[in-house]
Amino acid sequence: MGTASAHGDPASHYLETDALYPSFASQPSVEVQLRLLGLLEATERRGYPVKVALVAGEADLVDDLGMLKTPQRYADTVASTIGHELEAPVLVVTPYGLGVAGNAATNGVLRPLTPGDSRRLARGIDVEGDGDGDGLARTAMTAVRRIARAGGHPLPDHVAPAEPPAVPVTTAPAATAPVEQDASSGGSSLLWLVAPALISLALLVMYLRSRRPAT
Repeated sequence: MGTASAHGDPASHYLETDALYPSFASQPSVEVQLRLLGLLEATERRGYPVKVALVAGEADLVDDLGMLKTPQRYADTVASTIGHELEAPVLVVTPYGLGVAGNAATNGVLRPLTPGDSRRLARGIDVEGDGDGDGLARTAMTAVRRIARAGGHPLPDHVAPAEPPAVPVTTAPAATAPVEQDASSGGSSLLWLVAPALISLALLVMYLRSRRPAT
C-alpha cells in the first residue's frame, strides 16, 4: 500500500478534516494564512468547500519527492486518497505551479474534474514571489476565487480574514522584583523580539486545532 493510501502523506492527512495544509517547509505568515483561511471559510459557507495544500518543499512530502515539481500529479494523488471527503476541488500549490483535482460543480451537478478542466482552472496563474509560504498562499487565494466562480459560487470582492482563536483570560501573577541581567547577554532584548512571533504562531495552531472535529 502506498504512503498516501496509508494516510501518511501530510497534506492528505490534514485535508481529510481541514480546509488547509499550510506547508511546514515554509509556512506562510499568520496574517497571510488567516486571509487564505477566510476565503476557504467563505467557500464552505456557500456549500462549496475548496481544500488547499501548500507544498513549499520536500519536507512536505513523504514518499515521492518528485511530486514537488509535478503539482497536478500530486493533486490527483491527494484527491484519490480523500475523494470521499471532497465536495469541491482540492488545490495544490508548489513553487513549480498549480494542480487542481477532485470533484467540481457544473450546472449545479458535482462530477469529477477532467484533465482539461484542471488545466483550465490553473491556466495563467503564476506562483507569486519566490515560492515561499506567503507567495504560495497568495497564489492560492487567486486560484480559490477562480475555482469558486467556475463552480457557480463566486466570492465577494472583500472577504474578511479568518478570526484567530480567543486567548483565554488568566489572572495576572503577583508582581515580583525585577531580576538584574547582564546587559551583555542580550537575553531580555531577544525575549521581546521573539515573544510576539511565538504568540502569533500559538494562536494560529489553536485556530487550526479548533476546526478539527472531535474524535
